Amino acid sequence: MSAATPPSDHEHWEQLGDLASGRLRENQRVSRSLPEGGRLVVDRPLPFLFVYRMPSGGRDAGTEQLLASEASYLIAPSDPQYHRGIVSLCKRLESAMQDVQGRFLQLELWAARVNSSGLSDEEPLPLLQPVFSVVCTPGDEDSEPVAALVQALTQVTISGRQSLVKVTPQQRVAPAGLEPISAGPGEARTVLGLEVRPIYRDSATQTVFPIVLHRLRSELATALRKTVAQFARPATPEAAPHFQSYGSRTLVKSLRSVDQRLCAVGESFDFLLQATPTNSVKAWAQFAEGGYAQEPAFAYRPLPYDPITLKRALFSVEADSVADPTLSHLFREKQVELDRQISALRDLNTPAFRYACLQLYGEVDDALAALAHELLDHVDPAEGAAAGGGDLSLDEVVKRAQQEIAYYRKRLPEFEASVSTDADIPSGVMVTRGTLLISENARITPRRIDALLHHEVGTHLLTYFNGRRQPLRLLSVGLAGYEELQEGIAVLLEHLSGGLTSSRVRVLAGRVVAVRMMSDGRPFTETFTRLHKRHGFAPRSAFLMTLRVYRGGGMTKDAIYLRGLRDLLEFLANEGDLEPLLVGKVALAHLRHLEELQRRGIVTPPAVLPRLWDLPELRQRLDACRGRSVRELLEMDR
Repeated sequence: MSAATPPSDHEHWEQLGDLASGRLRENQRVSRSLPEGGRLVVDRPLPFLFVYRMPSGGRDAGTEQLLASEASYLIAPSDPQYHRGIVSLCKRLESAMQDVQGRFLQLELWAARVNSSGLSDEEPLPLLQPVFSVVCTPGDEDSEPVAALVQALTQVTISGRQSLVKVTPQQRVAPAGLEPISAGPGEARTVLGLEVRPIYRDSATQTVFPIVLHRLRSELATALRKTVAQFARPATPEAAPHFQSYGSRTLVKSLRSVDQRLCAVGESFDFLLQATPTNSVKAWAQFAEGGYAQEPAFAYRPLPYDPITLKRALFSVEADSVADPTLSHLFREKQVELDRQISALRDLNTPAFRYACLQLYGEVDDALAALAHELLDHVDPAEGAAAGGGDLSLDEVVKRAQQEIAYYRKRLPEFEASVSTDADIPSGVMVTRGTLLISENARITPRRIDALLHHEVGTHLLTYFNGRRQPLRLLSVGLAGYEELQEGIAVLLEHLSGGLTSSRVRVLAGRVVAVRMMSDGRPFTETFTRLHKRHGFAPRSAFLMTLRVYRGGGMTKDAIYLRGLRDLLEFLANEGDLEPLLVGKVALAHLRHLEELQRRGIVTPPAVLPRLWDLPELRQRLDACRGRSVRELLEMDR
């Protein structure tokens, strides 16, 4: 055959088999397009291959997506002309992966034939009732791989309905009307089929139900990985990899694009800065001159963007196109959060702003309100409030902040944070991405400065730059709802540094009271008076606390400090580990997702840890927090 002669169909499949097996033996990834829209993806040498054959003429909507997130899958055409080539390819893949892994599981998935009442030959079933049939050769019904798959599938639950699983022995492990692509089980080979009831689509119109499909894909991924882990477990159980480690480790180009574009939208606006009044000093002076009787008017920075344009950019990011169910969930969650933030800024300084913030940060429930009142009633306002020496100058605060940043930059050169002063933010300090903003009106005592830097630099800036080092950029912008855990960690670090004073805890509790009153429709002046007269806060402190809560039309964010600390202490009491939470900006709700992504190598350990970790007594002090309440933390330092 001359060089110009194209290979025959069989030769094409042989060449593909040679290429794929060669790359796998060199521990390289395989990703190739196949005829009729098929696809071969093998992340690395693995002891399994999942197969789906597309029916001729289509009409199997959604089914191929059930496997498209796995680390080793083949989506192939079912036309008979390709059968010989597919059989050859599967043999080559099996041989290459057996050489590395020793054992090999081939599982083919297909959708059950349905009518309007459910599975064929079955009694009518509830619409979203998941049903699986595990197909094996006669005699293998009680084999270990079948038992592992049945057990894993039994745990699949959709819309509160636990799956029904049955085992179907038959001579040919293949969809009806198709020839098997494997000769059957061998000494080191297991061949199974999995028939799935297609609850993810309308049986008459083939219309896919995206949320159901996403949920089933996620549940099925867990079941399949558990099966593989059981199938491939080593002789010594303690050396067995976690089942999630059999997921894909590769962030493909399309996935990285979604990650980057979503982050670009998130970084194109600063929600908190836009919602921060620019006239707080003037507003306080007028409020005080008026005898605290007139609700102040606040001014805000003009929006430097059109919210509609931002939303257009946000929803041009096809987060729903990501096949990986875990990453798809995190992306879609963040997309919804960004949409709510943009809507809130559109409604800034109107009553509608408050309702958007309730969606973003939640409300103050009775338990949190009770905790806040307990702290305010039992913690002496004067205890630990005065340490002498007056307030630090602005130059001294800036210098200390720069020294703190320099410490982290020595350990992580990419820690390129900057310090800036700003006359337009209320008294205090805030972080906006990689910048530490210090109010020119800040009043910070020598006793509070170290704890404040651990809060702002050692938590907020640290997790920002740790997130920038992650393969997943979203960890620097922040997963949805990350602020609550961020503030919980930041306040805990204040305690670990010895700087969580009684007056500081009372401020956190006072903010909760203010949020509750604002959410209940109480006016600004009434909330100020409650904080000042009943709970003993100085007028200016009570004003700033009330301002933070009533800004923009009503912001419930300030409740998350105390709630975040309370929930973090509960997490530590249950033997939780703090260090994995510093990989970036994450929420406690994401723990299982983070653990999975860490096992898959998509999330790496924190690049740098807080300066407190250099202290020899840190571990003992951290362990002492386990099982403690917020009030008990204060008693530790008395």
